[in-house]
Amino acid sequence: MSAFHIMGADRPGRCLVTCDHASNRVPPDVCGGDLDIAPEDMARHIAWDVGARG
Repeated sequence: MSAFHIMGADRPGRCLVTCDHASNRVPPDVCGGDLDIAPEDMARHIAWDVGARG
């Protein structure tokens, strides 16, 4: 999964929409990619917003 997704790159508008917490992915260079949180907790709602991604 990519860290970002570009939609409508060919459009003239100047709008940036971001969605924090859309997944529980943590880059490997940040605390080894797991934030020192147990895998079962990383799968719970405390690590990501299940409704944010759509």
